[in-house]
Amino acid sequence: MIIDYKVDSQILRRTSRNLIVADSIKYLAVRFNFSDEWKGTKKTVVFLYDGYNYTVLLDENEMAIVPHEVIKSPGFNLSVYGTNNGMRITSSTCKVSVINSGYCEGETPSEPTQTVYEQILDRLDNNGGGVGKNGKSAYEIAVENGFSGTEIEWLESLKGQPGKDGINGADGKDGADGKDGADGKDITAINDSETSSETTWSSVKITTANTELQTQINNTYIHHLNDSNNIGNEVYDGAVLTIVDDDGSIEFLNNFVPIYKDKGVRCSFAVVAFRAETPIGTTTSGDPYVAMNWRQIKELVHDGFDLQNHTYSHDIKVFRTGENLNEEQLEHQFGDADKLFRQNGLDYNCMVYPWGTAQAIKKRVAKRYAKYGMTLISGDTGLNDEISEPMAISRFTLQSGSTSLTSAKSQIDTAIANKQWLILCTHANANQPSADTLGDIIDYAISKKMRIETFSKAARLKAPVYYTGEGENMFRVMPNGDTKCKLDDDTIRYIVQRATALGLFEDTEASISASYGKTQNIAGDTLDKSLITVILTMTSGKENTVTDYTIVETDLTLAEGENKYHIKYKELSCTLTVTAIAAAEAAEITQQPQDVTVEVGETANMSISAKGTGLTYKWQWLDVRGDDPVGTWTNCADGTSSTLQFTVEPYHNLRKYRCIVTSSIGETLTSDIATLHIGSNYNTLIEHTSESEAIERTWYSIPLSAGAYHFRATVEKAEYACTFQLKTAINNVDDKNGTVMFIAPTGTFNAANAIYTFEGDFTLSSSTEYLFLYTKGITAGKTITIEYYKTN
Repeated sequence: MIIDYKVDSQILRRTSRNLIVADSIKYLAVRFNFSDEWKGTKKTVVFLYDGYNYTVLLDENEMAIVPHEVIKSPGFNLSVYGTNNGMRITSSTCKVSVINSGYCEGETPSEPTQTVYEQILDRLDNNGGGVGKNGKSAYEIAVENGFSGTEIEWLESLKGQPGKDGINGADGKDGADGKDGADGKDITAINDSETSSETTWSSVKITTANTELQTQINNTYIHHLNDSNNIGNEVYDGAVLTIVDDDGSIEFLNNFVPIYKDKGVRCSFAVVAFRAETPIGTTTSGDPYVAMNWRQIKELVHDGFDLQNHTYSHDIKVFRTGENLNEEQLEHQFGDADKLFRQNGLDYNCMVYPWGTAQAIKKRVAKRYAKYGMTLISGDTGLNDEISEPMAISRFTLQSGSTSLTSAKSQIDTAIANKQWLILCTHANANQPSADTLGDIIDYAISKKMRIETFSKAARLKAPVYYTGEGENMFRVMPNGDTKCKLDDDTIRYIVQRATALGLFEDTEASISASYGKTQNIAGDTLDKSLITVILTMTSGKENTVTDYTIVETDLTLAEGENKYHIKYKELSCTLTVTAIAAAEAAEITQQPQDVTVEVGETANMSISAKGTGLTYKWQWLDVRGDDPVGTWTNCADGTSSTLQFTVEPYHNLRKYRCIVTSSIGETLTSDIATLHIGSNYNTLIEHTSESEAIERTWYSIPLSAGAYHFRATVEKAEYACTFQLKTAINNVDDKNGTVMFIAPTGTFNAANAIYTFEGDFTLSSSTEYLFLYTKGITAGKTITIEYYKTN
């Protein structure tokens, strides 16, 4: 048996999931796949067990036999290093878990593993000439490995099943000579269901045309069949029930395990590694949990229950909300869980995704550690036919309440009728279902004579032994040895090209394609034939440029939008699509933005209308009061369309807005300025622009009648502590004997970082002809605006 490893730079990672049993001798081997940094080095693998090192040279196939001295429970460590002219490259260490065997050591001790020096001498002896011993024949090796029968029977066993041996010699000659027209045509119609027909090409037949590829597939298949996880595969065409409990809770051990033992069946259970490490704690969702510890988990595995990986911590941000769904986090969730499993001498073959979804990135990272994956998506039936997605096998979740038994019975009946693999999901920690209902479900399956197996055992019956690719284009080897492959157009095209290259078909003209060498086309232009390129593709995949083509259409004037032209070359044709845009139109603002009046908390709407080519919009605001504002404009949030909308705040009062319109041909237009007014009843009373920060006294000849008033003052950003008062006056030169109508609420305020708005009420007992405004600390050039309305 071979354990495969991948060495990327100095990182050593195990890529196969074999279960290692103690006490074997010269049976277990390791094989390495090195990255480019290791080229040219002499490589040595170091095994470490119980404080002792055993060093073995790698052979020309990058393989080495594992010293029997280290194949002991609970396991050993290994690393590899390479040397070349004084340079040395080393790798990280990888732990290999080993379980106990039933073997008892006899009186004759095992031959010790050779030292490196002895290994080198052995290799020199073997390469030094002379006549060696005759090796065993392939037939003798087969007998040693369990084959029973004569040598002729063994040779016959190497032959494939009738109809699946590929293209026979006669057919191949006819195809090469071009005489068998029917076979040449049928190559485009792949039909795996009619492999016995002499006139129908199947993907298996075509694949065997490439002997080297077929040999590689067969060797891979044999390797995976001999994998310890696959030993014992059997052909079974009936329905299978698997039950998987998630989370590794103590409730599973206390409430569900006794049910399974009482019924004489076993289930699978998915463990969250961190919870097994810390059995009492809080989940990433904030819920308390009590989980099984590693000792309890090992006892269940020893008792026949099937352990699977439910990630490191079941992180809600990775697997449910998706905010931390990335390769680094997934590597932590899958990889660190794997480390804890291996450190505790436990194995698994399936990744059970928390909250059930299986996006492509999850499947890709999970496949580094597990052969299969299980989902739990809303709408999943748990009924599995041919497993076309081994990393996303469907489960059906059982809920609490009386409906669980009814729904489970229905799924069981369907699985039996269709000979499907039914996988049910339970959560003992959520009483889904109750222990009594679980017992009833098992009893019902037993009464229907349905086979009940753990996931690992059921996978040997129903899941692919080996697979590569994704979804519809996956190549699969099933437990009975059948291969399944659904081909897409690209795959079929490759098969035809490969068959042509092997001389099985004449290289013929297959198709043409056309392209146009200009991307920016204007409506009204004429199609330029000198910019058209027509490529002829042969069945072998070779490409040539042809010039003796014709265009079916006679009108070559481009219209706005897509223009389609039909290209012909001999008997082949294709369509050339050329897109043209309208001639550029000068940009123009047709409707300017207008002032708006709105209340605080309501939505303000400003809009602009413009015409032109490829227009874009950018709204801006300016916190400068007055009729001729000067300052730095700021881009509005979400202000990139012809309409600007936002919720009004008090400080928006009298804010200025404009829109910058840009065309795709480089034109830029700036709109008129619009002002936002808060409150529909306000009238402007005073708008005063400060001349200096010092005290300023200003009189206004503004008559006001007696009555109740509401005032609002808006002050621009300033640099100092500010204050102001509004008073009545007896004339336009004297500020004495007046009545204060409106004053800054705190006496002084700092407007350095904001627009300040103050409001107040005042009742004027008698009419006045003059008003007096007192200001202090308002920066020169800044404006204070006072508005009012009469309340009676």
